[in-house]
Amino acid sequence: MNKINFILIAIILSLAVGCRSNQDKVYKSTPNVKILKNGIIKYNGYINFAGYKLLLKAYAQSSVAPTLLIIKSRGGDPYAGMMMGRFIRDKKMRLRVRGYCLSACANYLFPAATVKYIENNAIVGFHQSLSGIVIEGKTIPIDEVLPLWDKIFSDMWDKIIVENHRKKDKKIALDKITQTPIARQRSQYYPEYISRCGKRKPNLDHHRTKNEILQFMAKKLMSCFNYMDEQESVFYNELKVDFRLSKMGIARLKKAQIESDNNVKFFYYDPASLKALGVQEVKYAKGWSPRENKYYKKMIKINLSDWQQQL
Repeated sequence: MNKINFILIAIILSLAVGCRSNQDKVYKSTPNVKILKNGIIKYNGYINFAGYKLLLKAYAQSSVAPTLLIIKSRGGDPYAGMMMGRFIRDKKMRLRVRGYCLSACANYLFPAATVKYIENNAIVGFHQSLSGIVIEGKTIPIDEVLPLWDKIFSDMWDKIIVENHRKKDKKIALDKITQTPIARQRSQYYPEYISRCGKRKPNLDHHRTKNEILQFMAKKLMSCFNYMDEQESVFYNELKVDFRLSKMGIARLKKAQIESDNNVKFFYYDPASLKALGVQEVKYAKGWSPRENKYYKKMIKINLSDWQQQL
């Protein structure tokens, strides 16, 4: 298998399976959201639907219309992130990054603000997109890597299918993968989420072949990936931001993770690259340098000058 295919498989697996322990942290946590004086809201914690509701509540309860959101977040749910991003855009709020704004925070809240302030030593880090992959400036849709999916799902077989087979009295409950509190929360704001990504009982048992089950999984995930792609594309179009913002460095990040035994977690853009991708009005603190940030050693820098002819 060539290196590009190996990287693609790593990317798709991260999208398809995700990190369950991190999901539990995201959805069980309650962000700390405070109203400060002079129309300022401070948000510290994961991006989730509980945080979205607290943001709306804080905005409504403020004595003056808030114009600035101070944020410190390691990221969280992308669908909640898009809801919060739209709220920030609609209210024409500015955003100040204190410490770090990572993952869903970087993808959706950061570009939505009218003005983005990055405090000294603060950093904005990306690591995953809802859709597609960009390698050396070229976007590769998920459906173009379908030939790799046999390998991907075969690798998933023992981990997911056989495990469920043992536990469920020889019945494989694939629908359980997406019938979760997470899916129910998302469907409240994205009505098509369940039909595209969730409740679809395969009614499979141990008499069905492995190949039939793998084909079902491919079809199910393809539907979900397409829905993700649609939602993220609409969001970035609304912001007039290049849809490649969240994905331009993913292939290089995965390559760096493979080479570093997964010690690299995020990528960040230099100021010129952010501007080239349509993220305007980014203000850095005087003497800004992310080197003292605790996440800096876990990041790689993406400079788009190599791909400038394609932007």
